[in-house]
Amino acid sequence: MKTLITILLLLVSGVAHAEARITGAFGLTLGEVADENLKLKEKGDGYFIYYFEPKNGISIFSTYLVTVTPVKRLIYQIAAEGEIESGCKSQFYAFGKVLSEKYGAYLVDTYGTYLNFKWSEKKDGESYRTIGLWCAVGSPYELSLYYTDDSIKESITDELAEQLEPDNL
Repeated sequence: MKTLITILLLLVSGVAHAEARITGAFGLTLGEVADENLKLKEKGDGYFIYYFEPKNGISIFSTYLVTVTPVKRLIYQIAAEGEIESGCKSQFYAFGKVLSEKYGAYLVDTYGTYLNFKWSEKKDGESYRTIGLWCAVGSPYELSLYYTDDSIKESITDELAEQLEPDNL
């Protein structure tokens, strides 16, 4: 009986500390259809990037961007960027602490003059949603936070192929 109670307590405590799912940020949800009234920033090869005003922004970020698929306009990346005169490392580690409390452990990646943390949500053993946080060391410093749905990003070719008429090829 004591063993059963111990196991139940462990299961309940594991649920209480479960990591949050990566669903989106700043009032937007990954996978939802983007608002058609957004201001275009860039038209890329198989994607569009738009500026947006966040519902719940953070003062350190001055630019908010959403990247969508070209046909269905599905949101696959939500980004926030800000330039900082000094203290980028401090801000970076503060964000890292808060995000770790919500999403669990992060991977550390150092890339040249960048500090980089990454959180990953897996589906069928594959990483499909990620959060990237980095600080570009320079003058001014740039702090960036990206939420990405890789499965939607990888579906862009299929989305474009659906628009083609095979009989016309």
